[in-house]
Amino acid sequence: MTDRSFSLLLPALLLSLAQAFAQSAGADRDSALAQARSLVAEGRYASAYKLLDSADPGNLDPRLAVAKLDILLRDSASNLTDRSFALADLKPGQRLSDLKAGSADLELVPFDAEAVFGALISREPDDRQLYRALGDFYLDARIHFGDSWRKGGPPVSALALDNYRKAARLGAQDPPFLAHAGLAAIFAGDFAEAAGYYRRELDGISSAAPPDDLYNLAYALSRTGDAAAALPYALQASRGYRGAAPGKEADALRLASDAYAKTGDAARAIASCEEILALIPDDTGALERLVALRLAGGEVQGAGSAARRLFAVFPADPAIGKFLLDAYLASKRPRELFSLLEGLRAAYSADDAASGNILYFEGVLLDRAGYPERAVESLAAAKLRLEKAYPGNPAVFSGIDEMIAGIKREAKPSESR
Repeated sequence: MTDRSFSLLLPALLLSLAQAFAQSAGADRDSALAQARSLVAEGRYASAYKLLDSADPGNLDPRLAVAKLDILLRDSASNLTDRSFALADLKPGQRLSDLKAGSADLELVPFDAEAVFGALISREPDDRQLYRALGDFYLDARIHFGDSWRKGGPPVSALALDNYRKAARLGAQDPPFLAHAGLAAIFAGDFAEAAGYYRRELDGISSAAPPDDLYNLAYALSRTGDAAAALPYALQASRGYRGAAPGKEADALRLASDAYAKTGDAARAIASCEEILALIPDDTGALERLVALRLAGGEVQGAGSAARRLFAVFPADPAIGKFLLDAYLASKRPRELFSLLEGLRAAYSADDAASGNILYFEGVLLDRAGYPERAVESLAAAKLRLEKAYPGNPAVFSGIDEMIAGIKREAKPSESR
């Protein structure tokens, strides 16, 4: 063979060798992916990650990088930087959430998702799975660490949504993707867009819809102001949670009650509140709504009953007293509020903190009603009871003293006429 012949054959030989190597590497990576899926199914997350990392240590294969991140996002003990993740091979019956940070069973894995996927996207700008994976990473960071996790840039929810939008434009439309995009849109405050994602998700589901996604769709629609559209999804969500998640069922019923109220069905709004209270008897949100709805409907006795239940949850909490003051005055029911406070004062006469709370708002009410002398008496009595309940807290008492002084100053001109 002449030198020229050899020089002609050399490039072809090198190409063949490169193709053979690529095919071999591709086969190895296919095998690693399949084995990793089996390990993940067994809960052996650390082993699955190590297998993928040994097959592609430089994070050059988009498929393996996506699979690695999917494993890492199962972590429940990562630090606040989210540049490293804690994995384990779980024992039978064990969960990652059972393992605390620093546990000997956890292995710390460094992984800079932004750098890895940024490099891959620059090489493969039309790979929707890369944008989707990066969106998942940002969404996970938003859920665990809040919108300000990434310093010096856009909110994390906006980054998640931006990547999901790019993935959607490139064809990502399966239900799990749409659910994640919808949640990112809610976090970003794009409620109409969120509703669109969730509606498309539910259209693509043949089995029962996840109640979390039904709830999120109802919430997104309610935030757009479309209470009528939100209502059926809120009711479906409440049924989906029934028997399994009382707190979430109550939240869904709260959305339903709000939707009923906004569509003019006060009776069903009240009934939804009663359903919440059957699940969580001390739910202050439901009790507050019940007070407001019954006052709006002129049901003074029913409002009073709900108000007493509300006050009993935290008798010393001034926020409850303020709510009652605002609710009754907004309904133009000052006399009914005064009667309510008198009854509460008698019921809690042995409780200094509760009595001080009641007397304080009684004084505020009397002042607003134009009875300054009686207001001062109630406020002074409130101060005495609160001093017993909270000794050594002068800020509370000085505030009452300032109110009394202000009432006296305002009252003097009228007394001189």
